[in-house]
Amino acid sequence: MTTLPPPEEFYAARDDRTNRISDGTDYRDAAILVTGERDVLSTYAGRVAARTTLNLLSRFARNVDVDFPSVPSDDELAPVAPTLAEQCVEQMRAADPHGRFNCTRSPDPSSYDCIVAVGNADFEAGATPVLRLDGGGWLARVVRDEPVKPVASRDENPIGPAVAACLGGAEAFKTAVGVSEPALTDAVTYDAFRHEAHEASVEPTAPDLPASIDLGTVRMVGVGSVGSAAAYFLKRLTVDGTIQLVDFDPVELVNLNRSPLFTADHAIGGTSKVEATAEFLADHMDVRPFEGDYDAFTASNPEAADVVLPLANERSVRRSIQHDRPPLMVHASTGQSDVFVRRNIPLEEPCLLCHFPPDTAETGAACAAGEAPKADGSGDDEPDAAFPFASFLAGCFVAGELAKLSLDDYPFVKPVALVRTLTDLCEVGAVMQYVPNRSDCPLCPEEYPEVHRVAIEGTQFEHLTGHSGGRQSN
Repeated sequence: MTTLPPPEEFYAARDDRTNRISDGTDYRDAAILVTGERDVLSTYAGRVAARTTLNLLSRFARNVDVDFPSVPSDDELAPVAPTLAEQCVEQMRAADPHGRFNCTRSPDPSSYDCIVAVGNADFEAGATPVLRLDGGGWLARVVRDEPVKPVASRDENPIGPAVAACLGGAEAFKTAVGVSEPALTDAVTYDAFRHEAHEASVEPTAPDLPASIDLGTVRMVGVGSVGSAAAYFLKRLTVDGTIQLVDFDPVELVNLNRSPLFTADHAIGGTSKVEATAEFLADHMDVRPFEGDYDAFTASNPEAADVVLPLANERSVRRSIQHDRPPLMVHASTGQSDVFVRRNIPLEEPCLLCHFPPDTAETGAACAAGEAPKADGSGDDEPDAAFPFASFLAGCFVAGELAKLSLDDYPFVKPVALVRTLTDLCEVGAVMQYVPNRSDCPLCPEEYPEVHRVAIEGTQFEHLTGHSGGRQSN
């Protein structure tokens, strides 16, 4: 592909995965206004929330206006533009050249199907649904049709404001497709440090990020929707280290609706996913791209990893990764609108095959409703389907978990969290934590601990093995 396809062809490919699982296509023509409060948009957190919100909206909405006061642009991520509004619009057009994305002044709120406000912008919405969001530190807050209480923390932690944007984008999608009233969220404060959702406006209690986060060598296996999203948010963190990128696929149009990093130019030019991601991270980390599958990568005798991000599901790669007796792993996956984030401390916590038993698409772990939720929407070698906001959120969670590694007393919470984004985030138990039953794992009962300990010896987070004083059985 060398030229931009016409709109009908472009959107048929780009929105294919969303259309497979959506009950309606109203999102395509919904008119959305994004506005913001000057005092919030002038902060680091406000800029992160604004840019993430508009990036996400451009992956499914085609008619978005931006009404921001004239505040400086965000200098962390390209493109360069005189103001934040112009920067956001340019970013959206790179993701969707056919979209109707414009800066506007003094818009008529009644002409929109939904309004998203970063902070408490001053306007009269009338009957138009309004989603107000705010974030800071590890906290994200989204409120429907009421003022949002500002999050007290305004440090340069991107996770809270980015999560707020992802949850706000999910609510905008739900509004656009007209989901039932019980599925809408009236108010939620999400604690991304503990992975807890609160209806009340809780205040920050988690530690600040350290000035520098040493990750050692990170191995990202799979640079698709979740992997590229993790890289996108990782660039906003003050990380040091090397990142190995492993993937064999080029960027295609179908990837544009779930990745905050890939652009139409990447898809049109057939750029490999590792090349696009390596270019994005080039001035931030020591990047080692490998265009090929995991088996070919391991055969190339790569540098040992300190932490592995298993973010692919093709060619039985999860089984291969686990059989290599990996060090600490952090990963996330999506199942349509569900987002799972997981941690695995070797020998202490459920392994990769506990979460993803071979030859099945299910986790084998019961959720609060008593069902085994889908792990990623599909089995190995089958295309997965997930909503754009789910992939964005999953990648943000991976970046957040990596940011926690250098904090004292790690780990802090259970190894698995589940967020059901298409529910009322507070009333329907959107956040659930569980630990799979290891007795059903095909690997753990036969695994020789001494072999695994030798395999991870000398890795940066080796000390976590033995942290809890012994293996957890469930």
